[in-house]
Amino acid sequence: MVTDQGAAFLSLRFRRAIIDLEADAEAPPAGLPALRGRIERFFRTAGTQALCPFTGRTFESIAAKGDYDPVARVSLTLLELCDVITRWVLDIYHNTPHAGLKGETPANCWKRLVKAYGVIPAPDRHRRRAVFGVKANRCLTPKGVRMLGLHYNSRELQEFRRRNGDVTLEVRLNHMDLGHVGSPPKHGLNKTGSE
Repeated sequence: MVTDQGAAFLSLRFRRAIIDLEADAEAPPAGLPALRGRIERFFRTAGTQALCPFTGRTFESIAAKGDYDPVARVSLTLLELCDVITRWVLDIYHNTPHAGLKGETPANCWKRLVKAYGVIPAPDRHRRRAVFGVKANRCLTPKGVRMLGLHYNSRELQEFRRRNGDVTLEVRLNHMDLGHVGSPPKHGLNKTGSE
C-alpha cells in the first residue's frame, strides 16, 4: 500500500493493521507530490469530473481555495460523497480510455491482467475481523471469553488457555456479525464462535 505522510498513515494502529495483513506500506517523502504523480493526477481527475458540480470542495491548494469556506458550503453527506465517487469510478473512470494505458480502459486492463496473472484473494471475514474489528480485552476462562453478554469459545481457544492459563486476551468483534470474535494474528487464533 502506498500512502502519503498523513498522521493516520503513520499511526501505530495503521502500521499494525498492515503487519497483521502481511502487507507492505510505503510512504514517499512529504512535500514532494511529484513522487505520487499517479494518485495526485487521479485526485485531480476526480475533482474535475466527479466533484465539480458540488459546493464545499477544498481545492488543490490553499492559494486556489482563497477565501472560499468549504465547510459553510458543504452540499453532500459523507454517505452521498461515497456514493458519487463510487458511481463515477465504476461507471465512468473505469470505462474511459486512458492515455497511461495506451488507450485501454482501466476495466479492460484489469480483466486482461487478471486473466494473465490472477489476483490475490481478499482476506476472508475472519481475517478482516481479526485485523479491523473493534478491540476489547477479555479474560480467558474455561467458558472462553465473554463479550456483549455472550460467551465465545472453541477447542482452539481452550488449547491456547491450557498453554497460557487464564490470561487477558485481546479480542476483536465485528458488530455486524456477532457469531464469532477473533483475535489478532499474533495470538495464533483465527476465530472463536459464540455458544
